[in-house]
Amino acid sequence: MEQRGAYFGELLANWRVLLAAGLGMAVGLQMFSYITSIFAPFLIKEFGWARSTFALIGFTMLVTLPTMPIAGRLADRFGAKRMAAIGVLLLPVVIWTFSRIDGQFRQFFICSAGVMAVGCLTSPVTYTRLMVEKFDKARGLALTIVMSAPALTGIIVPPFLTGFMADHGWRDAYQVLAGFVLVAGLIAILLIPKGCGEALRQNPGRPAPPANATSARCWQPLPSGPSSPGSC
Repeated sequence: MEQRGAYFGELLANWRVLLAAGLGMAVGLQMFSYITSIFAPFLIKEFGWARSTFALIGFTMLVTLPTMPIAGRLADRFGAKRMAAIGVLLLPVVIWTFSRIDGQFRQFFICSAGVMAVGCLTSPVTYTRLMVEKFDKARGLALTIVMSAPALTGIIVPPFLTGFMADHGWRDAYQVLAGFVLVAGLIAILLIPKGCGEALRQNPGRPAPPANATSARCWQPLPSGPSSPGSC
């Protein structure tokens, strides 16, 4: 019973981190796996693109191969919170540019690639670091909750955007989506407690010992004589 209390107590104690990461993930990169296709019928109808051409958008996922490791390195160097904040500010700008395309498919392709590149900063690369930092006993459940958040967005947002596009057009829908991502993302960043998700820094007052310090201490030559005090 005591262990169960500590388990759920950890979730309650870190509810802000859990909510922040979940909300950030819900409006981050993974959200686009649920909403990109709902724009397809409207774009294809207006610009006359072939469906096979629109399917080429799947190749933009290749952008994440180099950008994901870069995002991870930046999160290590500058902190997950800071990099997520940058992603929250940049991603709505890229989403808004969709509303300005003039019918050339390459413009849509470039915008989609931009979402993949910038969106890496709003992906599990940054937000799950908060879970690892704050959760120990309930880490598995915390990660599950956060990783499930984009699916909730996929249930709520597509029906709303589809109806909105039918009444106001796809350009306005992209602009509304950009505003929604910006507001929700900023709320997520503000929910992250102070000191959480910061860059890892070595204490300047206590430098790390050399890699061979332990071995040097343990493998000192033994003094000659009948006894060997101080041997490791």
